[in-house]
Amino acid sequence: MLIDEISTSVKKQSSNNDTTEIIVQTPPQLTYTIELLNVMAVATRGKNAITEVMCQSILSAKDFILCYKEAKFMYTYKIALVEFFIDAYLDIEKDVPSSLQEDIWQFVSDLNDEFEAFMNSTSDLGIMHSYERKIKKDLNASNIVGPPIYFEGLFGRYRLKNILGEYIYESVLSCLENIFQLRLVIKNSKGKTCQNSN
Repeated sequence: MLIDEISTSVKKQSSNNDTTEIIVQTPPQLTYTIELLNVMAVATRGKNAITEVMCQSILSAKDFILCYKEAKFMYTYKIALVEFFIDAYLDIEKDVPSSLQEDIWQFVSDLNDEFEAFMNSTSDLGIMHSYERKIKKDLNASNIVGPPIYFEGLFGRYRLKNILGEYIYESVLSCLENIFQLRLVIKNSKGKTCQNSN
């Protein structure tokens, strides 16, 4: 809901032709959530089974996937989510939870969409509209031009396009590397169980 409110605010500001930049205040509840995810990621870093299980009970794999999809263009939130995911679900002492194995390939597909937004969008508004494009099937959405979008919050001011770059280069690539290093049991096209190896 917060993300939709932010999107609506940006659309209103971007409709003003005199706008040279769009400033969005990051809501305090979102800042709190981001910092909580960062703390949980650090707590689960390394092989620490008890803490991993505790953090997985706070944010289940299904809830993680849901939060990730709802985060849309809020890349500071997505960075925290993905870092938590790596430390609490991928780089863990025990086996990867079976519930996650079912959703992991959909998540990889979602990460691919992030690359597409990064590679095809020429402006901050184009990045935001790339999420709506998936729903409306509008292939020209990534070419939308407009003023730069800045997010301001407790820890500074960040441009949307710069956060997306940081997210792709530091979080997504690291996450994909961790996913493909795992040995996940998957089903092949004939429905037979096979082992995915390094």
